[in-house]
Amino acid sequence: MNKPSFIVIDFETANYKNEPCQVGIVICENGVITDRYETLISLPKYSYIDFKYTMIHNIYDEQLVGQPGFVEVCKKIKEKLQKGYVVIAHNAKFDMMVLKRAMQNNNIEMFDFDYACSVEIIRNSFPKRFLNHKLSTLANALNIKFNHHNALADSEATCEVLLKCFNDHESFLNALKHPKYILKKFTTYFNKKCHFHN
Repeated sequence: MNKPSFIVIDFETANYKNEPCQVGIVICENGVITDRYETLISLPKYSYIDFKYTMIHNIYDEQLVGQPGFVEVCKKIKEKLQKGYVVIAHNAKFDMMVLKRAMQNNNIEMFDFDYACSVEIIRNSFPKRFLNHKLSTLANALNIKFNHHNALADSEATCEVLLKCFNDHESFLNALKHPKYILKKFTTYFNKKCHFHN
């Protein structure tokens, strides 16, 4: 029996402009995490981490000194996301917006991939199983311990939640075909639906 295969991505952001300051990616193949990628991301000149954001993810401006900028990090993101698996994010609309805006602000050419939102997947597949669909609630209900608001830890926790909810790849794929759910393509969806302003 084949286990689910997919990729999970999560961003932590620095300020109201939602500039990414950390990214975490895990690649799950046949139910096993085979690759992990995490890095802090230095901010553009004159940008900084708002303290209220630091209070959430515990990342300070000093930690970003000497870290790679988004242009360099995006090369790695592209490499990871174009493995041929669906890309999952918990509250995907936010993470896809962060990625899209950062690419636009750095004049990076868009690349395409299929993505889905784990909140929608679990809400549609298990409408009454969980109190709500926050990542912390799902993790607690499924006895998954993690360091919330660390990008890699959040990606790993999202991966574990999905693996505990779906025993095999067929059931996972069926969840993506739910009548209330539409698997989205990154470039098509955002070009049609979203307009961002600096």
